[in-house]
Amino acid sequence: MFTEDFPWYPFFTFLSFAWGAATGSFLNVCIYRIPRDESVVKPRSHCPHCNTLIPWYLNIPIFTYIMLWGRCRFCKARITPRYVLVELLVAFLFLLVWLKFDLTMGPRPLGLIPIISAGLVPVLWLYVSGLVLATFVDFEHMIIPDSVSIGGMIVGVILSAVVPAMHGVETLLESVIQSGIGCGGIGHPLAVIAWRRHRRCLRRRRHRLRVISLADGGNRTSWSDPVVRVSVRKSALPLQPRQWPR
Repeated sequence: MFTEDFPWYPFFTFLSFAWGAATGSFLNVCIYRIPRDESVVKPRSHCPHCNTLIPWYLNIPIFTYIMLWGRCRFCKARITPRYVLVELLVAFLFLLVWLKFDLTMGPRPLGLIPIISAGLVPVLWLYVSGLVLATFVDFEHMIIPDSVSIGGMIVGVILSAVVPAMHGVETLLESVIQSGIGCGGIGHPLAVIAWRRHRRCLRRRRHRLRVISLADGGNRTSWSDPVVRVSVRKSALPLQPRQWPR
């Protein structure tokens, strides 16, 4: 099949786009389930409205969403366009990463900086997948899951040992050292800062709930109280005395 006359580069270009769309489909599952502490493996993909399991022929990335006009095949409920947006975005990012690869270091399309190490292609695919996952979870929930941030740091160190070209070096030792410096010198301080800010926010939330309970004249407050919900959501903002509930 793969002879000298076979257009292997266009073939793998198409595969890169298709693989990116499939990866985007899986990232949609992760974006929805990880913040809700649900498994990304079971159950199978299902409609978020009627919970009907989606068969494989209705789960084709990009194509199915367009074919069904963005609606569930069973309950006709509208599906958020975020699903097809993530699939298209990851597909194009995977395509751009592949277009950077060239063994001859010649000029690349769109002015992309060429890479000659084939091992960097899957590494960059994994990197952009993590960025997309963290970004869209942050958009919806204002958090970045530890499985993405801390897991990404661990995977980065492991991949540094497997693909030294990540750091522009040739030996495994140099690559691991540079990766360790990056995690220890940059990643660790950022993680400490994030943890301290998280604890400070938790203290503010607890204090805010106590203030509301006292200002409410001793009335019982609960998580279902709209005042409590608003105060917890906006715990980063100072509560002025004139804003206390009466």
